Amino acid sequence: MPAPTVRLKIRVKLSNGSGAYVDAVFVSNNKLKPMHGLVNGKPQNHPEGVYHLRYLRGGNRVWE
Repeated sequence: MPAPTVRLKIRVKLSNGSGAYVDAVFVSNNKLKPMHGLVNGKPQNHPEGVYHLRYLRGGNRVWE
């Protein structure tokens, strides 16, 4: 059985006022760049962001 895939997302408020779950930003040594999300392919600082984990459990998508 393959290892489960876990994704780290950050919920941010975009400039147009909507919210979005975007990928977290990692630096070259695979460490997390705190409070940064990848918006439209570019890293942006979002101090209001909240981190979430996304993975599958029993075929169902789980957000924590």
